[in-house]
Amino acid sequence: MYLIILLGNSILIIIRILDSRLHTPMYFFLGNLSFLDICYTSLSIPPMLIIFMSERKSISFTVCALLMVVFLGLGSTECVLLAVMAFDRYVAICNPLRYSIIMKRVLYVQMAA
Repeated sequence: MYLIILLGNSILIIIRILDSRLHTPMYFFLGNLSFLDICYTSLSIPPMLIIFMSERKSISFTVCALLMVVFLGLGSTECVLLAVMAFDRYVAICNPLRYSIIMKRVLYVQMAA
């Protein structure tokens, strides 16, 4: 499942980069969401597999605290990214004629950052 997640999200990111028709804010944000998903799974699954395969079935407090901080950071980033995606769709639906003027590349890159 881990390899399928990595492969699927990587393919989505690569297709988004290579196809010029997908260089829109919505697909830019979807690429960022895929990258966050890769980060989530890469942060949790390999250490979990190491713990399952080892004799020692616990992790240190420091590692646990570090994983928690990074998970909370990634979770907060995902929430902000979903809010930015909602704003993008709001502008696209409510102001379709001014959408390209409002959502310039500089703006949506800054919003994602």
